Amino acid sequence: MSLTIHSIEDDAESVLNSMGLDSGVMEEICRRGLAQFLTATPHHASNAPGTLLYQELVRSTRDLLVARGWNLAEEGLSLTFNDERKIAIVISSGDSHAGDPAANPCFKYPKGPTTRAAVDGNAARVGLFDGHPAFSALLPPSPARRVPFDQFKTWCLLHCVDTGKSEMRAELSLPIRLGDGNLSDQWESRIILAPISFDDEPEVAREHHPDGPDLDVPVRKKA
Repeated sequence: MSLTIHSIEDDAESVLNSMGLDSGVMEEICRRGLAQFLTATPHHASNAPGTLLYQELVRSTRDLLVARGWNLAEEGLSLTFNDERKIAIVISSGDSHAGDPAANPCFKYPKGPTTRAAVDGNAARVGLFDGHPAFSALLPPSPARRVPFDQFKTWCLLHCVDTGKSEMRAELSLPIRLGDGNLSDQWESRIILAPISFDDEPEVAREHHPDGPDLDVPVRKKA
């Protein structure tokens, strides 16, 4: 099955519109997530930037889409879904190729059984197993879920914050295969979103600590 890549300069807007979305709302979701990423300081835990980014992307997706008639569920994945369109969205960090139309991205971290069920549901929905009954037999039995993955297409808001280039890249993409280590290596469609640059270079605020030296802590404006 061939991969289709949609860019903002090409037909991404019309594809997003067909999903009940638009580039403006996707950009706003990403901007809010990046703003939280940039609030992390050296005194946060080392995983704080990514955690803050993920939590805000989930929240912002729901804040902006529930008002458009979408719903939410927690089923091993934090899902935002549209019953009428049979579309669900999950948030996932990607490797450095996320948002790059010239490269094939991958999930940054291995995924569990719920993601596999969603990806298998995508593969069935796009007809990957059509004409291959032996492949269909390999699908794991799906437990009863509020969001039946065999009836939905589960898209990933795949993102990467590139501190070297001071930008966040993202795409809304449909995984159809998990390869070695449960990392996706095959996509049916990728909707490439416009990259979002960091704000101006951060100002430095001097924080005084009674039991230690003063620290220069970067403080960034929200995006």
